[in-house]
Amino acid sequence: MEEIMQEIFVQLFLKRNSIPSAEAIFPFLFLVAKRTAITLFRKELSRQKYQVSQLAEWDELNAPGLLLSSSQFSGETRQLNPYLSFSHPQTLSCPPPDVSAAR
Repeated sequence: MEEIMQEIFVQLFLKRNSIPSAEAIFPFLFLVAKRTAITLFRKELSRQKYQVSQLAEWDELNAPGLLLSSSQFSGETRQLNPYLSFSHPQTLSCPPPDVSAAR
């Protein structure tokens, strides 16, 4: 409600020179209030739809069996440690190819 009131007064101030008479203020205020309320309602509806979709996506990602436990994760990263070059963080060294398997 505060946002609507603020927007009404901002618009009244900005358009103060274009309102032809005192009688035109009430219709102007009504129109600004109506448009501002509709805009805020649409934004809120859009925000709620986005939140629902994000929650649904989060539920899909957190389905049982999709996430690694912390112990599984640390085991996986320990296996990668020999291949990571920490002297140059931007480079990643890979193990040499197994040429015996190619023969």
